[in-house]
Amino acid sequence: MPDREPLAGGCQCGAVRYRVAQVPKHVVHCHCSQCRRSAGAPVWFASSDHGKRGFCAACGTQLLFVSTRYPAMVDVAAASLDHPERLVPQRHTFAPHRLPWFEMADDLPRHVGDSTSPRVG
Repeated sequence: MPDREPLAGGCQCGAVRYRVAQVPKHVVHCHCSQCRRSAGAPVWFASSDHGKRGFCAACGTQLLFVSTRYPAMVDVAAASLDHPERLVPQRHTFAPHRLPWFEMADDLPRHVGDSTSPRVG
């Protein structure tokens, strides 16, 4: 990320605003079913045995994901940023789970699972 003002974002209705304090370590396109299905819930929703997703309680915008597998990391939904174009994706995760009509027309690495898993092809 170039030296610019810190990343900031929020939900659709404006009830939640945030600023990202650190430079993002991983920027990915995730194709897992939980990411595809999450579209509004209570403030925190346990989407798996290890992960929780954070949403705006007023409008349901997905904002965050945390996992006990990576306790020092907080995933921010890039689409909730004011300027998501400032982040360039580095890889695809859970690539075999992508929707069949979604064509990945880039040369980014494709992983079987999360960013630490083996690559596809």
